[in-house]
Amino acid sequence: MMLRVSSASTKLLPTSQRCAYWESYSSERLVDLRCIPYGKQGLVAHQANVWTPDLGLSLIQGNSHVIERTQAHIQRTPKERVFVSFDFMSEAFFYQGKTCHSVSPNDLLIYRTDRPYLFGFKHTMRQIILELPESDLTQLRLPQLNEPLKIHAQQGGQRVLMRALATLSRRFVAQPEPSQFASTRMLINEMLIDLIHTHHQQSASSALSTLYVLTASQFIAEQLGHLTLTNAQVAAAVGLTERHLQRVFQQHKQCSVQEYIKEQRLQRAAWLLQQPRNTTKTLSQMAFEAGFNSQAHFSRQFKQRFGQSPSCMRLAPLLQ
Repeated sequence: MMLRVSSASTKLLPTSQRCAYWESYSSERLVDLRCIPYGKQGLVAHQANVWTPDLGLSLIQGNSHVIERTQAHIQRTPKERVFVSFDFMSEAFFYQGKTCHSVSPNDLLIYRTDRPYLFGFKHTMRQIILELPESDLTQLRLPQLNEPLKIHAQQGGQRVLMRALATLSRRFVAQPEPSQFASTRMLINEMLIDLIHTHHQQSASSALSTLYVLTASQFIAEQLGHLTLTNAQVAAAVGLTERHLQRVFQQHKQCSVQEYIKEQRLQRAAWLLQQPRNTTKTLSQMAFEAGFNSQAHFSRQFKQRFGQSPSCMRLAPLLQ
């Protein structure tokens, strides 16, 4: 996996040049926009970016300012992506369509980049942005996203998820290791799915049980390529009995541990099949990387899950 890593800072620039530089850099690395600082010193900001076609991560810090993406920006530089913004240091506001949200440090926003929006930061700001392909909306169970979605992490379990998502994002931007990309991508999606689920269902979960599931999910993601991954191994990594582990998985994931592992193997295989860099690999090699020890078993499970064979999914990106 080839990663594009970059960063930008306005600190050493003359005040009059800061916004123009920030807008130019953001247009190239993130999204085309207009920047309006509040203070006389202009915009003092820094951002670090890691980008692939499947996932972008940006860490941004700065003083108070407003960013605006207008219809003119969208027409000039179309970008049909989904942004997930969170880890706010102070109060902010977000306006898109007919919806205006007040944003607090415990909030997470999900919104589209192909519609105009305004984002204002009243004080010293901090923000993590996850940039996802529009196709991820189906997996996140947000097929339309006609309006921005705000999730307020008021329960213990939600706050654990939010902090874990921020920690994972910051760690990957600080050390963007290509070999860790697949497991990082999987974990980010899992955390977002859980946050969205608890928001829609208004289901409460304890911080401790959420932490157990997160630890188990991370261990599974890291060990997914191993052909043998038992409940006993996962339970030992988490520090629970197998019975307790099964119980928290049923509560949080509505499935058993092995059902979860099987789903993650299939999702990993589907992702591998769609990567251009894997065109020279055989189906057996990719099945093995996802933890399947039999290509025939893999093909049956894959077709049952996705409604098409691994070969057909592999050809799909080439036929578009």
